[in-house]
Amino acid sequence: MEFLTIQKPQNTFLEGEIELPRSKSISNRLLIIQKIAKKQGEKINIKHLSDAQDTKILQHSLQNHQKIINIENAGTAFRFLTAYFAISEQEIILTGNDRMLQRPINELVTALKTLNADVEFLENEGLPPLRIAGKKLKGGNIEINANVSSQFISALLLIAPTFENGLSISLKNKVVSDSYIKMTLDLMKKCGIKIQQNENFFHISQQKYLSTNIEVESDWTAASYFFEIAAFSEKSNLFLKNLSLNSCQGDAIIHKIFENLGVKSVSENNGIRISNEKTSLPKTFEYNFVANPDLVQTFAVTLCGLRIPFIFNEIEHLRFKETDRINALKNELEKICFRIFYKDKKLIYDGNFTERKFTSIISTYDDHRMSLSFAPMCLKINEIQIENPQNVEKSFPNFWKELEKLNFIFKMYE
Repeated sequence: MEFLTIQKPQNTFLEGEIELPRSKSISNRLLIIQKIAKKQGEKINIKHLSDAQDTKILQHSLQNHQKIINIENAGTAFRFLTAYFAISEQEIILTGNDRMLQRPINELVTALKTLNADVEFLENEGLPPLRIAGKKLKGGNIEINANVSSQFISALLLIAPTFENGLSISLKNKVVSDSYIKMTLDLMKKCGIKIQQNENFFHISQQKYLSTNIEVESDWTAASYFFEIAAFSEKSNLFLKNLSLNSCQGDAIIHKIFENLGVKSVSENNGIRISNEKTSLPKTFEYNFVANPDLVQTFAVTLCGLRIPFIFNEIEHLRFKETDRINALKNELEKICFRIFYKDKKLIYDGNFTERKFTSIISTYDDHRMSLSFAPMCLKINEIQIENPQNVEKSFPNFWKELEKLNFIFKMYE
């Protein structure tokens, strides 16, 4: 097992230009749109596709003609491909690594089977792997539980224009990660699709994606780790390339949230500039992350580092991510002496410290966002050690190189 030791820079003024990865969430949706458009005789040209491992896995899977496709732990890829292969007129087995085989897929499969798709569980009911025999689907009306994963809804929306009778989707229960559904709808509209919607109801008639050129912007979730760095620094001036404050990405909300934590954002040509403004910090912080679950780790570590008690509401679906992110955060923050509680679907930090022996060795549970969110903590505790640091390739392959630009000090060992 590999460990990466990260020490804070000797210069307390952090300044530089950061090359963020392109959005994998946008890229993954566009790859499905592009594939369907090609079958419809149209052409979607994608500029600056993400180089994240998840996107590469999805791209390779769409080009793969083998019967068994293993997407490892790429959750978005698994959900999107389940829907895509259901209409692809080919038979495949879709599987993944051990963690992926524990992640629920029942809501999506049930919805597809309601539409007469030929999908079956090969081992455990409700879980991968799946056998999918693709065929043309007529469409119809479906209801789907929206409080497990927004990716199920996005997967159905992306293939909806291919249905002979169109598709009407009604969402049940409170929607989690609704910003990602909005992103899906926005990208579909940019590629020519007309959508009727009313609160938690969508109707998409049979139609074609239209040829267009579209550029993938930088990833706002990836940007959150540099907002965290700015919040921890004594002084900072960081330019984050290819970001827009008017992004379709829901996680762009971070520039407003971090303003309360002393980080100012200014829009410039081809990006934004962030800096640490010495302001009084809030005494407590409460936020509902139901729409932005990928930001929970960033803000949990940031607020602990700033010694700000917090309450995060409606985060129970984090148990079904790359790891159980609730337990992972509790375990690892306790290692550096922060006492975290999970109660009534809330993650709580009361401002106190644990009595455990301090250790800076952070287990990451094969979860890229654990590595990404904990690395900046070295600015507060001088040094931190990250287990399996290569897992950042899932979403941010060049993360460690970008930290090197800011003169963070590294040492790799086994």
